[in-house]
Amino acid sequence: MQPLSPETEETAANAAQPAPTEARVKRLSWPIAVLVAGVALIGAAALAEAILLRNQPWENALLVPDAPLPEQSEGLVPVSVRRLPLELPPAIRLFIDRVRALPDAKEEIDLLHLDKGERTVYLSLPTDTLTPLLASGRLPAPGKPEAIAGDLASGSAFELDGTTFSVVGRLQRGVNSLGYAFVVLEDPALQRYFTMESGATKGWIDPQGFRHLQEDETYLAGESAPEAVGGATRSTWWIVGLTFAGLLLVACGGSVLQVRFLRSLADNAARSMRTVLREIVARPRLIVLVHVVLYGAFFLMMLLAFRYPVANIRATSLVRDAFAKGDLSYIGKAYASGDILRASGATFVQNYLVATILFTILPSLVVPFAGLFKNLASFATMGFVMAPLWTGSAPKLVYHCITMALEMEGYIVATFVVIVWPLRIFKGLADGALLDQLVHALRIVLSGALLAGIILAIAALYEATTLIILSPWT
Repeated sequence: MQPLSPETEETAANAAQPAPTEARVKRLSWPIAVLVAGVALIGAAALAEAILLRNQPWENALLVPDAPLPEQSEGLVPVSVRRLPLELPPAIRLFIDRVRALPDAKEEIDLLHLDKGERTVYLSLPTDTLTPLLASGRLPAPGKPEAIAGDLASGSAFELDGTTFSVVGRLQRGVNSLGYAFVVLEDPALQRYFTMESGATKGWIDPQGFRHLQEDETYLAGESAPEAVGGATRSTWWIVGLTFAGLLLVACGGSVLQVRFLRSLADNAARSMRTVLREIVARPRLIVLVHVVLYGAFFLMMLLAFRYPVANIRATSLVRDAFAKGDLSYIGKAYASGDILRASGATFVQNYLVATILFTILPSLVVPFAGLFKNLASFATMGFVMAPLWTGSAPKLVYHCITMALEMEGYIVATFVVIVWPLRIFKGLADGALLDQLVHALRIVLSGALLAGIILAIAALYEATTLIILSPWT
């Protein structure tokens, strides 16, 4: 057998190597599989939750703690309600009192109920209605100072006017409107604790309140509509765990997929983008480290939210208020309009021009690593607020997890370039080539700002489209 010529050997070797496109597909295949698996896990959690909620009594209950019974009161449960003081250490209580004295701070404290504890709800219901709502324990004995605790109510006892009420049972997680409350059954011996003189208010519970909200636009609508309580019930622990695991997989698969895709474009992208893409290729450990640090803060704070669900509710209320009537209300109005382009434009303005350019990149040009610490705080806050604790979280996250992966990659790219900026300058000082490194670092920052803008524009369009089209069905 004759030996192959060098040309023939080179041809054979090239034939044995996968084509560039084939190699790129192989490098992207496993992160795509991980991403799809994450979405599938979240979808499975959403489906399981929907099946469980079919048999959950009072899933749609709504508490109106301070309003007279409406004229059409059939099916409503009259109640009397008192708010317990929040048990706080003296130092924290003093801090809240001082903050309350600041301009505009009282409204935020009242919104978050930072100085108020659980409600006590005094009502009368048949035993066959109450018993299916119990997760553990028993119903209170007639005439005794005993109560049933909601899922989020803490402690085994509480006091009303010097009398200790013992908790003898707990409500199921899915009982809406009573999660952060103690339920006292109506009895002549306990009536004195729930009079107007004792500070109680008269209200009512609609066991189908949320269903009525969806079906009737006039229900509890208008400027004079009374306060309504409900909408946050904790999901079953294993559904929460499935959703959390799905988010981890989406973050992992989405990050690897996007980084590998960007690296593959380093030599073929437009000149304005090539600078930052080549820097990502040149610093593989740094780009991985930025992902680990920022996503680490995100998921650690999510775990913390699982431990402190009431704090999560209050933080979420603050965010919701910002979108409803605070600094971010222009975004809320854009989404309420149903106009996808207007909503995506408002989202892009906030995420890119404000959060990325104004608060991440520009400060970092003056204060080294300022953008890193800003985004670390942002990721931690987002993780705490986005914790999939509550029923209804999983269905929304089936599509919103992709928004998470896209948006966070934009912020990660911005964080990467603001870290490279001082590193290049320090290198220039050490090598005696400060001007060259400064110019190149500035090009990296500008190129990274452009890349982050493209990623965040795609994320904004996807988020606006999915939220406006799909939210009514989830």
